[in-house]
Amino acid sequence: MSDLFVELTAPNGRKYQQPRGLFINNEFVKSKSGETITSINPSDESEIVSVYAAGPEDVDDAVAAARKAFKNPDWRDMDTNARADLLYKFAQLIEEHKETLATIETWDNGKPYSVSLNDDLGEVVGTIKYYAGYANKIHGTVIDTSPAKLAYIVREPLGVCGQIIPWNFPLAMAAWKLGPALCTGNTVVLKAAEQTPLSILYLGNLVKEAGFPPGVINFINGEGRKAGAALAQHLDVDKIAFTGSTATGKEIMKMAAINMKNITLETGGKSPLVVFDDADLDQAVKWSHIGIMYNQGQVCTATSRILVQEGIYDKFVEAFKQHVKTTSVVGDPFKDDTFQGPQVTKTQFDRVLSYIESGKSEGATLVAGGEAHKNVGGKGFFVSPTIFTNVKDNMKIYREEVFGPFVVISSFKEEEEAIERANDTTYGLGAAVFTENITKAHRVARRIEAGMVWINSSNDSDIRIPFGGVKQSGIGRELGEAGLEAYTNKKGTSYRWTSNMSALGATAWAVDVLKKVEKLQVNMNANVGVKHLSLSHGSPDTCEVLQRLISSLRLPPPPPPPPPPPPRRPDAPTQAAQPPPAPGEPAQAARSPHAIELARTLEDDRSPVASPSLARQSLRQRTTAPTEARFLAFLARLYRPP
Repeated sequence: MSDLFVELTAPNGRKYQQPRGLFINNEFVKSKSGETITSINPSDESEIVSVYAAGPEDVDDAVAAARKAFKNPDWRDMDTNARADLLYKFAQLIEEHKETLATIETWDNGKPYSVSLNDDLGEVVGTIKYYAGYANKIHGTVIDTSPAKLAYIVREPLGVCGQIIPWNFPLAMAAWKLGPALCTGNTVVLKAAEQTPLSILYLGNLVKEAGFPPGVINFINGEGRKAGAALAQHLDVDKIAFTGSTATGKEIMKMAAINMKNITLETGGKSPLVVFDDADLDQAVKWSHIGIMYNQGQVCTATSRILVQEGIYDKFVEAFKQHVKTTSVVGDPFKDDTFQGPQVTKTQFDRVLSYIESGKSEGATLVAGGEAHKNVGGKGFFVSPTIFTNVKDNMKIYREEVFGPFVVISSFKEEEEAIERANDTTYGLGAAVFTENITKAHRVARRIEAGMVWINSSNDSDIRIPFGGVKQSGIGRELGEAGLEAYTNKKGTSYRWTSNMSALGATAWAVDVLKKVEKLQVNMNANVGVKHLSLSHGSPDTCEVLQRLISSLRLPPPPPPPPPPPPRRPDAPTQAAQPPPAPGEPAQAARSPHAIELARTLEDDRSPVASPSLARQSLRQRTTAPTEARFLAFLARLYRPP
């Protein structure tokens, strides 16, 4: 077996073949330097496997492959239905391999297997399918400006997209970025987090099996300061999408500025959860637990600041403490009853413990946890779920993102105070509000400075809803239709009529624009009927474009025929016949009445085009101008029986 693959047996007994190389141009390859990164099992601190780490030269290769694929007609001009089929096939393969992928994710990341299998893989498949459904629905707009001008907008792919994902949700974050990028026709170089590269590499097998052209999707591993930096500042990368810390996001912005890349940043948070005294206490407690303890607290939208109204503060704290104690079972992530696994790395483990010490030294009250959790054998990066109360707003644990199973609870008196304190942060990613008063709920939600607000729930995200923050929590949005906007450019095109355009000139122009319409890869399966042009599988915008083009042929009716000449005297000379046009001489527009007839036919309720054969016969018998012939031939391909 090549040293680019290794046979592994996971702790749950599942055997599989793990790729070790960089996935570039549909092949696994070694890094140029031969450097590797070792993945560590956070549950017992043992080594899993070493994988090749990319350097700047490897990033160059991956970007070159993506650029070549972007220009390749096999991808660039692929029918949008075929592109949708590719994404559906990719989603199907992920679903077929979900047990293996979930096993790798848990082994490499430490999250419970039940979360990997049911939550993460479910979201991955759902996200890819969601954007597969959009692949053949990317359309532009026709702008009604004036009779003298036609203006339209098309949405085009950005080009080569660099994507940098975090270690907390490797597969899910990859899907969030791959789905919209691919369905809009871009190509991708995705850098996995150096802490958790294994599931992304395995995904490379499925990319190739699904049938994506070489270079469309490339996966690289490597340290952020090397591979990530090389990707962010690469001059042939058109966009960078990054999820990670705010500090790193700021560095990404600086690097991307070198060629003014399009950027999407989803960074840190210190999200508030506000509980009013009229809230359903049981629901508030349950959702507050999910909001901070899910995924070991390693969630960018974690509601790590809980603000509770004074009248129910003590009751809430006690109920929350008991719920955490009974629900947050810490242990082996492959066991069915485990709710919380280890932190992802020793670095993250030490970070959480340092904030625990900070809370103690600053005078906050430790209600639960506050120490490393001793797993069987004493190994692993486990932290006991930690709760601090009596926290002041100027404390480090109140203001800084911890990214662990760590929450602070504070009280407030009135609504205005709650809003002011909720907004007293440099972040603005998510927020939660609990109240049974619907007017208050929406009033408070409107005033909280966050990209997302959940009412009577927490971290209740959905792939159909835009995801992103304000302030120092990021730039742009992912998921939903907003995710498509992040991966397309809007190009405006205007055409102004000239004063002396003939029927032939208008038709030639129409042919040229129709070619551009065809390049939009809209299905042109059409029905041409009475005063109406409908696309059975196309977009209304394309229909409107064609209607405008047809309108360009609607010329004034010809003048009435002259009165018959008086009877010729027998002795009058016979008028000489007009000579035919010389060979090769272009026919005049006045000698091409079929354009006028076509326009009238399309406007006439009683004269629909009966069949393609009739159109072709008419074309053969009456066409003299080659340009008009091309136009009519194109329309003939669209005709269907009424």
